[in-house]
Amino acid sequence: MTRPVPIRPLLFAAMLAQLAGCAQSPNLTLDACPGAPVAEDARDQLNAWRQQAGLGALTMSPALVSAASAHGRYLATHGVNSHRQTPGRAGFTGRQPGDRALSAGYPNRYVAEVLSTYMNESRVSDARRSLDDLLAGPYHRFLLLDWTRDELGIGCHQREQIAWVYLLGHRGAAAAPEQPPLVVWPPDGAEDIPPVFFAEQPDPLPGHAVSGYPISVQFNPVRFPEAPQAVRLQLVEAETGRRLPMIVQRQKSNDPHGLLNDHQFVLFPRGRLEWGQTYRAELRYGKDGLHNHAWGFRVRERQEPVHWITEADHIVRPEPGRPFLLQIPPVEGGDASMSYRLATHPSLEIEAEFVDPQVLRVTARGQGSGEIEFQGYRVRIAL
Repeated sequence: MTRPVPIRPLLFAAMLAQLAGCAQSPNLTLDACPGAPVAEDARDQLNAWRQQAGLGALTMSPALVSAASAHGRYLATHGVNSHRQTPGRAGFTGRQPGDRALSAGYPNRYVAEVLSTYMNESRVSDARRSLDDLLAGPYHRFLLLDWTRDELGIGCHQREQIAWVYLLGHRGAAAAPEQPPLVVWPPDGAEDIPPVFFAEQPDPLPGHAVSGYPISVQFNPVRFPEAPQAVRLQLVEAETGRRLPMIVQRQKSNDPHGLLNDHQFVLFPRGRLEWGQTYRAELRYGKDGLHNHAWGFRVRERQEPVHWITEADHIVRPEPGRPFLLQIPPVEGGDASMSYRLATHPSLEIEAEFVDPQVLRVTARGQGSGEIEFQGYRVRIAL
């Protein structure tokens, strides 16, 4: 039996220029995702993370909720992943995010839209998972942690697929001197940080299927009217002091899509981070001399025992009924699709679900033996 599960959601971003407009305001509930949290719950999660990063909270805008909900319905209905809508198709409310914001009554079109889509029903009500995935991708992270944003709308809809849409607006002033001079992510003292990054569209790592969780810094343009020079990011294991190798430090000069500005920098570690480990990020930059800044964060814990699968054929003898993890090593340029094949004895029950494309959470009950194949590895389970 083969069970396919799509990889990460497809992720997109858009930012549009300012223009005036007006219309009616709707209510503040999420749209048509059974069991989904109310919009305020998702807003509170995003605001908690923004405040950890030193940024101001976002206020819910009825007009942005309406625009985000309408686009979520459009995406879910047509099974597409795009910031654009096609005139004449069912649910059309505007070609671009700014058009849809104006149509819904927002006073300008200076909006940023980020979205994630899923085919897996189990994630329909998981706003945190959606935000987790979006923050892992640096292009979307910088939009969600934008200095200038002060309002928010959230939409969620399920039909052919599940679509989460976040629309960030701007009514107040731009980045002010009283805001922090720089924003880092993960923030200092953060816990429960994912260990790995796989996919974002557009792709910031062409030719690489996986990296460790990206570390980023953005400098406040009010505090830094001129871009800082000689910016260097490093990641260190807190316990051992070992410096992690990196794939690349992305910045404006080497961004393959031209989306980063000269105040934004991202480090991609080579290889995933370790469950439950604490890391120290180090930043050096030039502004009237060299400056150093360091902070720490902790990768999320897993309570299940981890079985590292390093051979094509592997045998696991787990404790009956106790979940465990099967984790394979990352493969550069490998297939990041999420599917597995399961073969079991009639007296053995095996349940499996992906944590990410390299980690499968498995529970086995009963007696006998079975096999799981995924990502080219075959694991025999014996009770």
